[in-house]
Amino acid sequence: MENANNSLPSFPSLALTELVTVTKLHSLYYYEFPADYFFTGERHDFWELLYADKGDCFVDNEGRRIQLNRGEAVLTAPNVYHNLGGNGRQLFNVFVVSFSCKNKVIEAIAGQRLTITPAQRDIISKLIKEGRNAFYLPIIDPTVSELEPRENTVLGSRQLVKNYLEELLISFLRKQVQKDSFAPVLSMLSAKTTDPKNLIEAVEKYLLDNVDKSVSINALCDTFHYSKNYICSHFKEQTGSTVIEYFNRAKVERAKELIRERKHSLSDISELLGFSSPGYFSKTFKRVSGLSPLEYQRSLDRLIN
Repeated sequence: MENANNSLPSFPSLALTELVTVTKLHSLYYYEFPADYFFTGERHDFWELLYADKGDCFVDNEGRRIQLNRGEAVLTAPNVYHNLGGNGRQLFNVFVVSFSCKNKVIEAIAGQRLTITPAQRDIISKLIKEGRNAFYLPIIDPTVSELEPRENTVLGSRQLVKNYLEELLISFLRKQVQKDSFAPVLSMLSAKTTDPKNLIEAVEKYLLDNVDKSVSINALCDTFHYSKNYICSHFKEQTGSTVIEYFNRAKVERAKELIRERKHSLSDISELLGFSSPGYFSKTFKRVSGLSPLEYQRSLDRLIN
């Protein structure tokens, strides 16, 4: 039957929470090494997961040796110096994947010896398979540092690499939670604030804490796991202003404090507060306060004199 109001019904939506999001893939390879192989080490600004598929090996994380038996793995955090070596008695094979991830929650499993379950081994097998569908995986040349895409990449293989890697990391976190050593932090990160008032208070605090940065609405959505429409509408309802208006007022108030301190030039203040240019800083300052930064500074000079 046709709707009497000739309008479509309204269905509520819920933004899906992403506990772990892999944003970039830096390397993916499966190596077969001799027993006496030793790599002197490296340091990089992204994560690295190493899985001992056959034989035993060791990884040193900032000088702390982690012995890996067959079927064990270790996750190395960004900027941690690490190396790799064999035991001198048996050949060993390792699978290594390095990636960028925007979620600090995986710090809970960094630098630990992770025992792989049969279910996790299945995920790793799928990850390797899709990795081979998408890229050439070197097996004997550890100097290869760049991913080389296959000419005939299998449809969807890169996305499945991302999906399987995220699934594997989540499975590590779930196992950690079962130990009760990380449950409080994990529940805090994965929890969702249902009270709009509490949410807006959290958003306000986030904006004030990041007043020296450039914060987007999308960043708020990623941080608080709510949709753009939900955050913007409830923020305006609770505060009487839009998120951008509130953030700009906070920036201008901080700019006034810096001008009164007389330790920085106006261009320096513009940069310190994350404005894209001094011109945009001046325009925003005047729109909010009614005076340009220079006019505000001169009014302070007159007041002092």
